[in-house]
Order: sequence, then C-alpha cells, then structure tokens
Amino acid sequence: MADDAAAPSRAALDELLRTIEAVDADYLGALTGEELAVGHRALVHLLGAGLDMFFDTDAREPSFRRAHWSDRKFFGDNADCIYYVAPVDPAYEYRIRGNIAGAAYTSFAVDGGGIDERYPPARIVSSIHDGAFDVAADGSFEIVVSTAEHNRNWLRLEPDAASISTRHYFEQVEPVAADPLVHIPLEIEVIGSAPSRPHADETVARDIRRLDTFVRALTIGTGRRPGAPPPDGAPPPNRFNAPTEWKPGGYGAVDIVNMITRYDLASDEALVIEGRFPPCRWAGIALWNRYLQTLDYRHHRVSLNRAQLVLEPDGSFRAVVSERDPGGPNWIETTGENAGTIFVRVILPEAAVTPLTATVTNV
Repeated sequence: MADDAAAPSRAALDELLRTIEAVDADYLGALTGEELAVGHRALVHLLGAGLDMFFDTDAREPSFRRAHWSDRKFFGDNADCIYYVAPVDPAYEYRIRGNIAGAAYTSFAVDGGGIDERYPPARIVSSIHDGAFDVAADGSFEIVVSTAEHNRNWLRLEPDAASISTRHYFEQVEPVAADPLVHIPLEIEVIGSAPSRPHADETVARDIRRLDTFVRALTIGTGRRPGAPPPDGAPPPNRFNAPTEWKPGGYGAVDIVNMITRYDLASDEALVIEGRFPPCRWAGIALWNRYLQTLDYRHHRVSLNRAQLVLEPDGSFRAVVSERDPGGPNWIETTGENAGTIFVRVILPEAAVTPLTATVTNV
C-alpha cells in the first residue's frame, strides 16, 4: 500500500484534485447562482478539452485531436473554425497529410514551450498557411515537420517544440464548429521507424500533470478572479483597440490582425459596431464570456463572419451587439451574458485593416 501511495500517477491525480478544489474555492469562490454555474461549466469544459487533447497521446505515435467545439470551449475559440492539436518531439521527423476540405484558411503552427511546462505554449516556433505550401487540385497536401530543412512544404522544429496546432476557418452561413462530427481529413506519422510507445507507468502520471497544467493555467494561473474589477489602466469597455498584428514571441495564429474590446451593457442597451473589412481570407466578429469561451452558437447568433454579414451598398457594415433583438440585420446576441469580450479577426488582409467604431445606444 505504501508503494501505491507513492506511485507517480497517484501523486499526479492528487495534485489535479487539489487544483479542481482550488478552482472552485478560490477562483470561483465569490460567485453565486447563474454566474457560478457558468464558471463550473467553463471548468468542466477545460477538463474535457484537456483530456481530449493531452491524455493518452504521445509524440512517438501522434494523432491530431480536435481541440474545440460547442461543448469544448476555451482560450478564445471560434464558431467558424475547426482546431486540432498533435504532440511532436524534435527528436523525430514527421509527415502530415491532409485536405483543405473547403476551408477558407488552413494553417499549421509548431508550439514551443510545451504542455509539460506551461499553457499556453511559450511561443510559436514556426507557422505555415495554405498559401505557402503546395495544395493539389483536389485540395490534398503533404507537409514535412523536422529540424532539418526541407522544401516549401516544411514546418521547422526546434529544441522546445512540443505540439502542432491547426486552424481551419470556414466562411459559411452556419457555424461549422456547432457540429462535433465535422472532420478535416488530417493525419500525422513519424517518418521512418517509429519508436515504440512507453508503458502506462511512464505516461499516465505525465498526462495527468499535463491536464493539471492546462486547467490551472487557464483558471488560477490567470491571476484574476472572474467578476473582479478590471485592473488599473485597463482599456475602457465598449471601445475597440487599434488593429493589432501578431508579434514575434507571441502565441496564436500569426496571420491574424485583431481588434478587441470588453463589452459591458445593460439589458436594454446595445453596442453598435460600424466599419468595413478589407479583402482577406476570412473575417468575423465573435462574443466571448469572461472565460474566453464563445457564447452559445448552437442556439443563438453570437458571431458574424463575412458570409453572414449584410453589407451596406458601399461595402461597410453595421452590427449590433445586444440582449434584445434590435430589429434589422446583423444582430449579435449576448444571450443574457451582457459583459464579456468582443474579438474581431481579419486573416491575411490584402490592405490595411481600418479601425472599428462602437457606440452604446438603447434598444
């Protein structure tokens, strides 16, 4: 019994249970009622997503695991994007085979820093999108992932490379992520002789620790409790920042220009957003709650991409964020969660992204 009590997997599980208790008592401890229920839902989404992505998966025999859908939301997901994650190890060389499958934008990014050490990953090691690798007429492609340089269809690995994240954005009327059965043809394999996978006693504790790292980082590790006042110097709500490009050393899709604002509205208020999108691969507006989860896109219109926006004759748009239906097109519904984040993505713009204006009105 003493040996069992000291087993690495038992120690890792004990630590995960303590993290869950701390999230409930400390991170969510000041919440009550509906707000507490939403917080518990966010926690369970994290547990499910961490299991989906990191448990019983190994860089010696990797596979792409789907990261987000309507019941697995975390860290700024998008209703129009299918995401996958696969572990990698710079000791090996990999081949990815797949198909664009009708996506408006497809990209692969090597994440450095690893789920073993932290979440989110410390940096983007390398990235490639479907305009930078060869795609056959039927949408199929093949990419080599390695430390040694290859041809144009190549993703670079470096010593801290830990995983590959994929993004597949669609512009269509219904949100593609609402269907958990949507599948992008995608596979990854070790090139050459693949080493055997380790035994359970070498991996179970590791994978439990990965899950603990993931959950802790996106809750307690944020340093802020949900519902706490914004920190001093935080930008005011209901006002977008200037368009911001990805910066080296950051995390996320490198091809995106974003605009962001906190929104804070009464039930009888609306935020009117006006602007235009330049020619680009994909563009859209999404609402997140305080846990950086998209709102309920299975039952409500909580985001708008270009295929869903009704444009003015001059190509501009006017969208309205509110709890109540304001009448007219381009309503983005808060679903009663009247405080959160509005995140605007513009992918591979072909011209300058112009700022958006936002005005609070009554409904």
